Amino acid sequence: RPQGHQAIVQQDLPARPDGRQNIRLHRQALGAYEASGARAGIAAETFELGNIHLARHELDEAEENFERALAAWEALGQRRSTAPVLANLGLVLRERGEPARALVMYERAGRIQTDAGDRRGAALTLGNVGSVRRDLRESSKAAEAFQRAIDELDGLRDPVATAEVLAKLADLRLAERDPAAALELSRRAVARLSLAGRDLAPTEGLAARERVALAYDTGTAAAVALGDVDALAYFLEHGRARAWLDALRARRALEAVVVPEALRRAEATARAKLAAASDGVRRASAGDDRARLRAALDEVDRAHEGVAVVVARMQREAKAGAAVLHPDVASLDAVRGALSPGDALVLYGLSASSACALVVETGGARIVTLPAAEVVELAVAALALEAPEADASAALAHLAELVVKPLGLSAAVRRVLVSPAGALSYVPFATLMPDRAVAYAPSGTIHRWLRDEGSLRGDGVLALGDPDYTTKVDERALEVHRGAAVRLAPLPGTRREVEAFGDLKLLAADATEAKLRAALATRPRWRAVHLACHGLVDAVRPMRSSLAITADGDDDGFLTCIDVFRLKAPSDLVVLSACETGKGKVVGGEGIVGLTRAFMYAGSPRVICSLWKVDDAATSALMTKFYELWNPRDGKAGLPTAEALRQAQAFVRAQEKWKHPYYWAAWVLWGLPD
Repeated sequence: RPQGHQAIVQQDLPARPDGRQNIRLHRQALGAYEASGARAGIAAETFELGNIHLARHELDEAEENFERALAAWEALGQRRSTAPVLANLGLVLRERGEPARALVMYERAGRIQTDAGDRRGAALTLGNVGSVRRDLRESSKAAEAFQRAIDELDGLRDPVATAEVLAKLADLRLAERDPAAALELSRRAVARLSLAGRDLAPTEGLAARERVALAYDTGTAAAVALGDVDALAYFLEHGRARAWLDALRARRALEAVVVPEALRRAEATARAKLAAASDGVRRASAGDDRARLRAALDEVDRAHEGVAVVVARMQREAKAGAAVLHPDVASLDAVRGALSPGDALVLYGLSASSACALVVETGGARIVTLPAAEVVELAVAALALEAPEADASAALAHLAELVVKPLGLSAAVRRVLVSPAGALSYVPFATLMPDRAVAYAPSGTIHRWLRDEGSLRGDGVLALGDPDYTTKVDERALEVHRGAAVRLAPLPGTRREVEAFGDLKLLAADATEAKLRAALATRPRWRAVHLACHGLVDAVRPMRSSLAITADGDDDGFLTCIDVFRLKAPSDLVVLSACETGKGKVVGGEGIVGLTRAFMYAGSPRVICSLWKVDDAATSALMTKFYELWNPRDGKAGLPTAEALRQAQAFVRAQEKWKHPYYWAAWVLWGLPD
């Protein structure tokens, strides 16, 4: 893993603030409209520029462009078109701390939407009016606006929007010190979101869940205030379990039905467009025309979205074809019943208003109040684990004092299942409790669900490594990743891993997606699938996170989360031996969306991944030791997965040159600890 097993990023492309639009291109278009006197074009382009600046939190530029758009639409007599501009001006003014002026904009927008018969738009604007009224400390007027918006959106059968406003009203009630009302409203919000989820594929719905994240935070805080263990379990479990359960059941449904030929053709067409778009990027990268390169990158974005649409449609139709019911979240008693003696499940909750943990053991459950979330977040930020020259001992001890010691775990607890939240999602808890085996659980419900597959036993290790990043170096030099050009460095060290414990080996030119799919199909179930390569994390668009393998034919060499969702990888364990594969997008109330979830969806109840850029030699030693302990070749029974990882980390830590957590603590286990 030269260069810390990471891609070498060259910042030689312009920023892409919203993933597709580009300020420079919009300004060029605006100049053309201004030269021709096309006022509608001027209005449209200034509105888009305002949105881009707003996304970048450039409030002065956003306001200036929105004001120009507003004047242009008014000059054209296009009153209805002014409503979204006024609403966005209201958002700018609210962000700037001018609620009175924001209220004027929202009320103007609402009147226009009402006159135009836009009931949904008017209701959404009314929800924004409620938020501004709250900013102005007009609680009764805020509550009235929220309730009117809820009634209208409910009547329009818009469950996500209804849930979003219910969450705002719940938060208002909590601020008024009425936790019982806040709890009930939060439950109603979660129920509306669950209703919407029945029609969403696992690759969809992320934006909807983000919009309603406040409901989980408010419900959690209200449950803690009331000391209600069952209610706290409901809110900590519900958001984290729903998306995972839906994805896992959809996977089983997809396996049980035959994908219609029309959908197969649609997927092939979408992937062909993606391949053509990638070729366009390669051709454009050979010259100096940045506008052409930007257009090619935009085409890749659209092609990726096309593939995602087809995959989502497959999943939705599979659910319907197999009559898959919307899954239920397990009760607290059911979660307890799935734990083994000596296990403790710790569900953390972090929000702006509270920080807590629910500790669940076979004998009972209890609420633990933690220091304020901002205190915990500062302690996490102070960790220096990714810098081997920095002394991390004091920071680790401080964080353990904040989030582990208050749990009061007894000596009888030998194994801890951590369900993290917020900033804790990227904390290696093995450094905070080194004497206990640690596994990360998406939720107690998912732990219970995965146990169904825990008794299955595969055979053999399929290992992929040392991908060929050089045979197509000119074509592979540029790719889309966080708006930058990515040059992939060779990883010769990964060959040692593959040769050390792989039974079927895919190396260099053989480390392609097509050969990986073919190899996976050669056995009904693998003991382990080990992928040693570059990992590219996209925290903004988590479904675009990928593993960089060998490009071949139409395959661009980037195995994205979307690709993994269509991958069948039945195995006892997947090891993502690449940088930062444990990262993704942390969604409030839900957890991390990224490669880990995708591989669980593909058929593995356990995934080992990394939290930062790892050292090559230390990683090879750790992985070799792990496989010796977990999958011994002498026929003896191996150690449970979490314990094998703990002992492998202890083996690396015991060597003086690798004692710093940087060398061993990045590796974490998600899923079953057995």
